[in-house]
Amino acid sequence: MTRSKSRQKSKRKPEGAGPPAGKSHLLVIEHPPGAEDLARQELTTLGKGRLRLLDTSEPAETGFVYSGTPNDLRHLRLSSALYQVFPFDIPRPKALLGHEHWQRLLGEIDALRRRQPPDTFQTFRIAAAGRFSSVFQRIKETLAADTGLQYDEDEADLQLRLRPARLVQSGWELLLRLTPRPLTSRSWRVYNYPGALNGVVAAAMIELSRPWGRERVLNLMCGSGTLLIERSLRGPAGLLAGLDLSAEALAGAQQNVSAAPLRQPVQLLQADACRTPFSAGSFHTILIDPPWGNLVGEANEPEALYPALWRESDRLATPGGQMLVITHQIKLWEQVAAQGEGWQFLASRQLFQGGLHPCIYHYRKPENS
Repeated sequence: MTRSKSRQKSKRKPEGAGPPAGKSHLLVIEHPPGAEDLARQELTTLGKGRLRLLDTSEPAETGFVYSGTPNDLRHLRLSSALYQVFPFDIPRPKALLGHEHWQRLLGEIDALRRRQPPDTFQTFRIAAAGRFSSVFQRIKETLAADTGLQYDEDEADLQLRLRPARLVQSGWELLLRLTPRPLTSRSWRVYNYPGALNGVVAAAMIELSRPWGRERVLNLMCGSGTLLIERSLRGPAGLLAGLDLSAEALAGAQQNVSAAPLRQPVQLLQADACRTPFSAGSFHTILIDPPWGNLVGEANEPEALYPALWRESDRLATPGGQMLVITHQIKLWEQVAAQGEGWQFLASRQLFQGGLHPCIYHYRKPENS
């Protein structure tokens, strides 16, 4: 009796009056902490009434019940990964090797592989507490033998997670990633530039800018073009322009732009971001992704760079225009902002992506300036 009451108490229920009609799937998206509201809003919009969010209270993931086809969600821009969740009524991971449970696991993996071109999945990885134990070693070896996949601890095509139940009342949950690469991997990124923004982080920054159809957008220090591409994929703009002093970065940006299914052309220019050739008041939105220093040398002397970027962006913005800056050097930027003139602070938001914790700052230029 005591165990039954404990199970009922730990059950997590969907928000609203039960799951959607039709066949339902239990799914999870991962997202950077700090961007969970943006990821959930995109998910709700794309779900078009076919999903109900679960109250998981997790800043890095969102569970939900979905009555559509899970593959419909594989193009989410603000999520890092998409998993389908399979509950197993087992007391511990070792029981997964039992015939009934194991055959079910193999069946779900086979179904996923059949939805992709042949040889899409060649390696697998299991993420779980205690995954280096003898039990998990046996699970890995048996799974490799039964699927023909090789185990890869680093970057595997088939990702599995095993954890105690969170979305159901008891047992364990197996999470199976539905794509061979995380959603952060952009198909258009054919050129990997050191220090380039993560695609999901860039998409979050674009979302915070509240894009509109006629805005003229300038990306200072555009690097390999991540912000510009994410902005173009988000919707139309009056103009999309990016500049960088590095010829190598611009060549890489051109490769990525050419590989992306863009809605409109992107103009790229080699120029100094602190002394641009544009006239004053030329842009409604200015996006800045200055070097952080960890992957691009000595951060290009940010003590001089940041104040110059502040002044030049203020010159370039129209009255009522906006500036969004993402940086890892938070204290330095806030010192510059405290001493700078022109821009009015609107909001800031810190994101957590792996070991990086950049902050996005949002400013507005007064209408009467």
